[in-house]
Amino acid sequence: MIRSHLSFALAGLALTLGACGGSQPCPAQTVCPACPTMGSGEAVPVATIEEWWHLPGSIHFATGGTEVDARSRLFLEEAVRMMRDRNDVLRVRVEGHTDERGNDGDNLRLSEQRARSVADLLTGMGVPRDRIEVVGYGSQQRLATGNTPEDNAINRRIEFSLLMLRPAVGG
Repeated sequence: MIRSHLSFALAGLALTLGACGGSQPCPAQTVCPACPTMGSGEAVPVATIEEWWHLPGSIHFATGGTEVDARSRLFLEEAVRMMRDRNDVLRVRVEGHTDERGNDGDNLRLSEQRARSVADLLTGMGVPRDRIEVVGYGSQQRLATGNTPEDNAINRRIEFSLLMLRPAVGG
């Protein structure tokens, strides 16, 4: 079920983003080999910009934990497969979060440890380390109130943002 949900989310992201295509990212103000062509068959020059996009889905952790479970590894495998298939994904930012239990300093360190743990897995799955950013937010970006165990579980997570190469508006 998680695989089909992730595939649906990643497919939606791919449709939303509308990749330029080709075997290499399209540098700014160059001709993209897989971009639309003019009537003459020549590729249309494409101006590009870089934008951060939030990737749907997240990885959750046990209280105080940094270990990624098997179900979350499937999510990561699908995300890595999508990043390999798309040439417009320049970087991935791994964003660590905690619930609000514990003090702010400990939560910040734990969120960074969670993000590094996931970044290490991504590297092991073939994503070059220099394309991965790691950031910890501690408990500062909660999704739920934290009033219940379920809320706390929702807040203990990793989210992802992708730096995408996009055609410029009007380009």
